[in-house]
Amino acid sequence: MHLVQQDKKGISPYSHKQRGKLLLEPYRQLRGPSSRCKWTGHAGPALHAAGTSRTIFLTDESGRAPIPSETDLPMLHKRVMVTAPRQYAHKLAGKLLLAGARPVWVPSVAINPVPQEKLARLDAALRALITDPLHHPYTHIAFTSKNGIYATLQRAAELCEDLQQGHASGLDGSWLDVAVQAILKSGVKLCALGADGDVLLNARLPVHVSPTEASTQGLVRELKALDEAQGAHILCPVPLVASPLVEPKVVPRFLAALSEAGAHAERVEAYETSAGCNSSACALEMDALKAGHIDAIAFSSTAEAQGLKGIYGEGLKDVLLRHNVILAAHGPYTRDGVQEVLDVPVSVVSHNFKTFEGLVLALEEAFRKQQEYEGLGLKLG
Repeated sequence: MHLVQQDKKGISPYSHKQRGKLLLEPYRQLRGPSSRCKWTGHAGPALHAAGTSRTIFLTDESGRAPIPSETDLPMLHKRVMVTAPRQYAHKLAGKLLLAGARPVWVPSVAINPVPQEKLARLDAALRALITDPLHHPYTHIAFTSKNGIYATLQRAAELCEDLQQGHASGLDGSWLDVAVQAILKSGVKLCALGADGDVLLNARLPVHVSPTEASTQGLVRELKALDEAQGAHILCPVPLVASPLVEPKVVPRFLAALSEAGAHAERVEAYETSAGCNSSACALEMDALKAGHIDAIAFSSTAEAQGLKGIYGEGLKDVLLRHNVILAAHGPYTRDGVQEVLDVPVSVVSHNFKTFEGLVLALEEAFRKQQEYEGLGLKLG
C-alpha cells in the first residue's frame, strides 16, 4: 500500500506494517491558533481567576493566563485518562496539558485500514467517480469523521494509480492530485463535521455542507434545511467495527435519518475500528485506575468505552463509582453511548463539540465546581 497522505508529523493516519513509498509531500496543514499572547484590553471583559480577585489581562494561545497561579487552572495536576486512538489522542492530550492536567493515554480502540478483501463496495463507488465523473449516481459524500476522509482520499489515489487514470489525459502531479481533480470534476457535494472539514480544505477540496451542530444528526438537519436531502444519493464512508467491539448506534441512526429524510444513503466501509491495547500493555494504567489515581476519563466515542471495559475486565463500574471518577464525553451522543456501555452516569458533556476544546472547557468547569464545594467543606456528587 502506498501511503498518499500523512498527518502533521509526516506519519500515515493509519497504522500499517508496510508503509511503502510516499507518493507526494503531505499537504500543508492549516495553521492553528496563534502562539502569541493576546491582551484582553478594555475592548472585552478581562478574565477573573476562580475563587480570587486576580484579573488576567492577557492570555496565551489556549485562552488562559500565560503564567498562571494554581487557582487559574482547576485541572492542575489532575490525571485525566484519554482513551482515544492515536489519530485523535494527541490533540485532546495537548489541550489537557495546556489546561494543567496530566493526561494518561490508554488507546482503547485503534484505527486501521480496511482489509483488502472488504474494500469492494468502497472501490466500486470510487471507480464510478474516477472513471466517469460526469455520469456517476452520487449527489453527496457525507463524511462522519476525519478518518473517513483520510481513508477515502487514500483509496481514491490508490485506485487512480492502479487504473493509471488521469495521466492519459496529460495531468501532472501525484495520484492524490489526480483523485482530487476527479472528485472536483464529478460535481459531488462534500459534507464534513466541524474541524474535520480542514482535511478536505488541506487537500484543496471544498466543504459544501458543514452543520452548525457537528454531529451526524446535525448533518441530516442541515441537508434538510438546504433542501438537499430529498432524492439525494449520498455516499457514506463509515468505519467497519471489528469484533469484539460492537458498532455504536450513531452510524445506523445516521443512515436511518437520511433515509427518513428522503435520501438514498449508501454505506461503504472506509476504515476499521478495532480494539486497542490489551490488558497487559495497559497494566500500569489499570492499576492506577483501580487505586484511585485517575481523576477523570475523557471519551471521544462510544467504542472507546467498550474498549476500556474490555481492557479492565470485571469490576470497572465498581471502581469508577468507588473513586468518584469523573466521566466526560465529547457530545451528547457519545454520553448516551458511554452510559449505556458502562452503566455509570456521565456528568461532563461537551456542548461545543466541533473541537476538543469544548470537552476540555467542560472538564475545567467540573473541576472548578469541585474546588468550590471542597472549599465549603462539601463533597460534589
